[in-house]
Amino acid sequence: MKINSSNRLFIPGFFILTVVFLLILFTGWSTWLNLNRDRKNALQQLIKEGELIFHSMEADVRGRIMGAMWSDNCLKDIMLHTSQNKDIAYLYYKNSKGDILCNSIPLPTPEEIEVLPIPEVFQHNENRMIKLKDGKNVLEIRRYLNFGSIGNEDPHSRVPENDYHLLPGKLDALPVAFETVIGLYMTDYENVRQADLHHAMIMMAILASLGAGGIFFLFVIKKHLSDLKQIKRLEYKVRKSEKHAEIGKLAAAVAHEIRNPLSSIKGFAQFLSHLLKDDPQNCEYATIMVKELDRINRVITDLLTFARPLEIHKLHVDPMELIEHTVLLVEGDSKYKNISIETDIQINMKSIYIDIHQMTQVLLNLVLNSLRELDMGQKLVIGAANNYSKGDTVIWVEDDGPGIPEDYHDKIFDPFFTRHEKGTGLGLAISKKIVENHGGEILVKSPLHGSSRGCRFIITIPFENNRHGRSEVLALGHNEE
Repeated sequence: MKINSSNRLFIPGFFILTVVFLLILFTGWSTWLNLNRDRKNALQQLIKEGELIFHSMEADVRGRIMGAMWSDNCLKDIMLHTSQNKDIAYLYYKNSKGDILCNSIPLPTPEEIEVLPIPEVFQHNENRMIKLKDGKNVLEIRRYLNFGSIGNEDPHSRVPENDYHLLPGKLDALPVAFETVIGLYMTDYENVRQADLHHAMIMMAILASLGAGGIFFLFVIKKHLSDLKQIKRLEYKVRKSEKHAEIGKLAAAVAHEIRNPLSSIKGFAQFLSHLLKDDPQNCEYATIMVKELDRINRVITDLLTFARPLEIHKLHVDPMELIEHTVLLVEGDSKYKNISIETDIQINMKSIYIDIHQMTQVLLNLVLNSLRELDMGQKLVIGAANNYSKGDTVIWVEDDGPGIPEDYHDKIFDPFFTRHEKGTGLGLAISKKIVENHGGEILVKSPLHGSSRGCRFIITIPFENNRHGRSEVLALGHNEE
């Protein structure tokens, strides 16, 4: 199967854009996972550090008890010694009633702290994250230190405070468990989070660059394909112009060779018609010869018109007067076929800078073609409007006839292409040549939107043709100077 150049360019472009898109998704997903994993790991390490501090305190208490070195100030000494750790913000003990038994530093009041959200996986035992008034974040870890059961496998178990255990040494009794709260600075956690944010910003910049690169690449492909299409259109026009030029040269040569003997033949036919006026049958034959010779002469005239370069003599013309003048020229034909001609012209239109006679010929060709296709009682519309968004004037001829098959849309402007036996196939070709010489374009749309019938020919003339403003508008029907 043959693959054109546009598809050959589109396939690798689509593949590259797909890879870029998948890379963006994978990188974004991986970055998000890394951010969550690093934060969770940092928080988990902080909680493990708190667990080690609890175990150290618990071991210290038990060691003093078992070594008979216990005194009333031992718990406070252990707390003060432990709180010297630079990672500990504060440390205090609470009984089951919530009363603070001992604290390392003055504790912040509830009004001085802001409770921060903490991942659910770390919310056991009432852990919480708070922000102090100085802006530092602290992780509070709460545990019940157990001194009555050495080797207890569950150091988080709460033992009722009224459950006493007799210990060796001078102490008669000691509460088996009480709540201890450690506030740990989250410096490492914050550093990890800052590093994660920095990494995330870098990855976002990379993703943005990839996305921008993908969009730019898509734009380049689109622009290249557009340029490629434009080049192909230009190549087609060049080939068509060369073809038309060759046809024109041939047509001009043939027309000149035919026209001279044709004049002589026509003269003899007219002489025979006059000579045989008393012989009705033969006179009719001679008259038919004259008419057919006139038709051949019109074809030759069209050939010469198409072949020779068209000189344009432009003046500013009011589109309304141009259309009304055209309607006046075909009024007899339209009335004969009982076809109504309507106009749809925008109010206060800009004048168009055109060759009056040539553009009138274009409109006449289009209107006469429509009249030939329409049946009695049908309608034809000639309209005009300014298209300021594209900078041109649009003139159209629309009918509700049978329309033109889509397969013929590209052929109807070719010379000698006709769907009618008596047509020369040069009317639309000449019209196209005239419009293009004015810097414009002529298109056909058939069928009409929302219908299976109808046809609309659209002529566009750019505003830049109107170089001298509205001061020299020519009224059709008046003589040119």
